[in-house]
Amino acid sequence: LARRRHFPAINWITSYSLYDLRKWFVANVATDWEAQTGEAMTLLQTEAKLMEIVQLVGSDALPEDQKALLQVARMLREDYLQQFAFHEIDGFCPLQKQYWMLRAILVFYRELARVIKRSTSLERVIKTESMSQSLRPSGIAEQGDEAATTQVPRVSEPGNPSSPIADHGTLLERAMRLPVVAEISRMKEWAHNEAETRGRAVIEQIERELSALR
Repeated sequence: LARRRHFPAINWITSYSLYDLRKWFVANVATDWEAQTGEAMTLLQTEAKLMEIVQLVGSDALPEDQKALLQVARMLREDYLQQFAFHEIDGFCPLQKQYWMLRAILVFYRELARVIKRSTSLERVIKTESMSQSLRPSGIAEQGDEAATTQVPRVSEPGNPSSPIADHGTLLERAMRLPVVAEISRMKEWAHNEAETRGRAVIEQIERELSALR
């Protein structure tokens, strides 16, 4: 991590503490603190495993949901864990602010995963429907040879602008260009006493923008 200029250079996969502070965090920060940090750790551990695959075959070989996980894990590393100790804003972050920053990132991941799953299911349904049409030659033959060669692409071809799945291949890219992603990257600039208000506002923005994503 130090060679990657990631500070503090503490490996989140192998590091541990013998102190059990769960009750303190529940009493002083949030009742779901352990659940939030556990989910974040699961994402980072999964990222470490996926990176072994990426180094061998490249990220293009991964399905969209795993690509999304890598993007969110990068958010966790760069926008949440990475810290510049000599910066006036980045040098200190109270626990309440940490909680709302982490919660916003995890809500973004859950909403993004839901949108990708919905889009993938739609694509699967459309492909199944187009396949069933291709297996019904009598229905197509009645419309002539030209209709037979154009009917299936008109329904299922991703490159066709009129296709319901035309934008599926770029869904993750479009999600990562949403205004709320830039807002997440600026979370460390929040005033400490505004963390909860800003956090709730960002979570609402995440849900609104990703729900509208098609």
